[in-house]
Parts: sequence; C-alpha cells; structure tokens
Amino acid sequence: MNEPTSRAQRVRNLIAGCVIVLCVGFYAFFRVPAISTEYDAMEPAYHAGHRVVVNIRARNFKKGDDVYYQYTFRGETQRQLGRIRGAPGDLVILDKSNQSIWDLFEKTVDPQGRTVGKVPAGKYYILRVNEEADFIDSRKIGLVGGDDVIGRAVAALPF
Repeated sequence: MNEPTSRAQRVRNLIAGCVIVLCVGFYAFFRVPAISTEYDAMEPAYHAGHRVVVNIRARNFKKGDDVYYQYTFRGETQRQLGRIRGAPGDLVILDKSNQSIWDLFEKTVDPQGRTVGKVPAGKYYILRVNEEADFIDSRKIGLVGGDDVIGRAVAALPF
C-alpha cells in the first residue's frame, strides 16, 4: 500500500519540479518588460490593453518581425512596439507617407517605376501595424538603429 503512495508522491514532486524549472526558464529566456499596448496602433496583431512577451535576447531581426524598440522624439526617449518593414539591405517604397526621410536611403527606381530606397546597414524601417492611424514610427523618427531594437515580440497575453 505504501509503494503506490510513495510512487505517486514522487511523480507529483517531479511534475511540480518540472513546472518550476519551466517557469524559471521561461522568465530567464523571455522577459516581460512593462509593455502594454495602449493604442490601436498594432491592431489586429495586438489589441489595446494586452501585455506582450518580448524575447530580449533575439537578434538578426528581419522584415515582418514585430519588435519592441526605443527612439527619441522631441527630446524624450520612448519605447513601443512596431513591425519591421525594412531590414538592412531591403528595398522600401518611398512615397508621400515617408517623404520626410527619403534622404536617409540610397534611392533607385524599381521595374514598376516606383522610387525605392535601400535600408542602410545597421538600420531598420519600422512602422506601426495600423498604418492608417497617425502614430509615431519611422515615417516621423527616421530609421531605427539596431542597438535601439530591444527584442522580438513573441506573444500577446490577453490580460
């Protein structure tokens, strides 16, 4: 009779230990800085009020990655979420929405006759997901340096 109880207790202890190790490992690998989406700038990817898990160890970001980054605008450093629309070496369509930063790119014309710019090494062209809204992103602050990209957004927590 003691054998099943003893074995069951060991299994419960093993499971509890695994859960603790997984939780600590999750926290060590993914950090949850005080990132809370306050506006609809990242919808539909992230909704206002969600907390976002960020992998702060991530590097080698590419076009399409949702990232947490910092920038200085009007003398104030801020942090926010955005989506990389151009990584180093990528071509970005230059139009009226980003005309104020055209001089930051090496410009050329693509086969469709559009003016495009090549994103320089070590820089990222980052936009908010909801491009129709008037939010601060690379169209206003310019290209974001690689050192200013803090990490990759991994998941949204709905609380």
